[in-house]
Amino acid sequence: MAITLDMIDNRMEIIELEHKLSKLLEWDKWVKEVPFIPFPKKWEVQIVPPSLGAIVRFRVKLKEHHDDHRDISVYLDCYDLLGSFGEPYWEIYPNKEGDCSRIPMNNITKLLRELKDALKHLYEEQ
Repeated sequence: MAITLDMIDNRMEIIELEHKLSKLLEWDKWVKEVPFIPFPKKWEVQIVPPSLGAIVRFRVKLKEHHDDHRDISVYLDCYDLLGSFGEPYWEIYPNKEGDCSRIPMNNITKLLRELKDALKHLYEEQ
């Protein structure tokens, strides 16, 4: 069951929980360190809430396939909570092989190349 604001007696609980989580996951640090990503204009990017310890999550699809339910999922794991990489990394799923790819956080060129290949493969399967 989802928690709604009406269910919380003290709305300060949300702020307190968020504050604890932001300290635990060092959100202020990552705001400064996560690189900007120059997404191609032909892509749609949906920012979604992070989960399971991911710092950032988003989904990518081609604009020309707006009504298609398929997309590529991307998250940023900075603490090896979701996998083992040894440094902050992006994980994309599915990649062009239908598996996952892990890319160092600061290698945006490789991230974009992997996403481009994954999108091409995703929509060629129709």
